[in-house]
Amino acid sequence: MDSLIALLIAFLTRTFPYASYILPSFMAVQGCIRARATLKSKGKPFSWFFALTLSSFMAFGGGWFLPLFIGKPSRMISSELNAPILVAAFYLTFYSPLDLFHRFSTSFLPSLAITAFAQIFRAGGLVAIVNIGNSMFEPSTLYPSIPIIGPIFLGALTGNMGGFAVNGYEKMFENGCPWPFENGIWLSSFYHFFTNDTTGPIGIWLRGVVGQLFGEEGIVIKNAASDPNFAVLVVSGFMLVIGVLQMPQFLGPKFNPLKYVSGTVVGVMGIAERNAEIIGAGAGAGAGAGAGAGAGAAKAVKTIKKKAKKQD
Repeated sequence: MDSLIALLIAFLTRTFPYASYILPSFMAVQGCIRARATLKSKGKPFSWFFALTLSSFMAFGGGWFLPLFIGKPSRMISSELNAPILVAAFYLTFYSPLDLFHRFSTSFLPSLAITAFAQIFRAGGLVAIVNIGNSMFEPSTLYPSIPIIGPIFLGALTGNMGGFAVNGYEKMFENGCPWPFENGIWLSSFYHFFTNDTTGPIGIWLRGVVGQLFGEEGIVIKNAASDPNFAVLVVSGFMLVIGVLQMPQFLGPKFNPLKYVSGTVVGVMGIAERNAEIIGAGAGAGAGAGAGAGAGAAKAVKTIKKKAKKQD
């Protein structure tokens, strides 16, 4: 049992042998598979170069653009590993003989493995960029222990840069907060405060709550509240489990366990109703009638609530 737990911890913390080769390989394959599915859904002729660049954005969008966003060298340029791995994965996924690789990699068990390893790769990217942000930015006088906005925002952006590049702003956000952004906000916040906020009240409170939940002897690791790996285990474990559950063979890509938390915040603040009033007021003002504004608002409320229910 102890050996299995040790293997699980090594997997979740990316400390197993050859992790730096294995994880980006699975990530590259998943990006290529998604790029191929996207091109198939469009049903239009495409060039191999377009397919390759689309695969790179879907696999390593964060590595391409997020470092440049904060004045750091892109991992796709600075790494001697990611680009060759991507090219190999691209060729196998699109052009392997008899299409054997694609047929194999999209069957259930290989898809499960690809999803698991890719999620651990994403978790590592989120943790790394939050730590980079913590070292780059200065805390404010309002909360002098750590910088808050920059590291958490960078963590939220990590899983969205490829979507920005491929879909653009409007398509990316027109249906509300996308799952990678929502996931990044909550997990970056937890990791950042738990690990980096060593003297601030939020970090102290959070570690105290974890200590009470796990006790002096942690369920997975001892003294969880003081172990720096605990936050990494939470982030990686959560992303692993949710990534698997969002597979079409299980609950599907629309599954969102955080919708109740985020929905509660939105509901308490009255955001949906106010958005509907804003739309309705605009329509009414154009018509020049107060009654028209009320009718427009009512219709907008129904539309927004119907759309929110559909997203859930």
